[in-house]
Amino acid sequence: MKTIKIKNSEVAEALKRVQETANAELADPKIAYAVAKTLELLEREAKAIEAACEPPKAFVKDRDELVKKHAERDDKGKMKTQTVGPNRVIHVIANQRAYDEEFETLRTKHNIAEFEQKTEDFLATEADFEFYPIPLKKDECPWKQPKLLANVLRFAAE
Repeated sequence: MKTIKIKNSEVAEALKRVQETANAELADPKIAYAVAKTLELLEREAKAIEAACEPPKAFVKDRDELVKKHAERDDKGKMKTQTVGPNRVIHVIANQRAYDEEFETLRTKHNIAEFEQKTEDFLATEADFEFYPIPLKKDECPWKQPKLLANVLRFAAE
């Protein structure tokens, strides 16, 4: 195992790139194993970071109630939704101004500005990350993008 410093905010991007590498055709089982083990470690780390950055449950509950209260409804009383991105659906709010005012009160009640600042600080923190080194000599390249892992995790193949 090797250790590097990586910011918590960089883990998701590193995970994405290692997943791309894991999907590449790797000619050597030792390399495939090292990539798979590093991927497993990054997945676990990303999941822990995501959980740590979740807003407080009481705030989420109150926010959901606020959305239910202000959501525009169809003829059957079901809350209307709108797609705003490839994987993002939001509820349509009937009176945005009233919602925004109550939402700001809710943010103050739950001290969300402080939570967001602490989350930002946490994501900017560098932490030690242990990974499985790739057993390569500098002139070996078992896949088409030779420096992919080096670029992602800031280490050179050995």
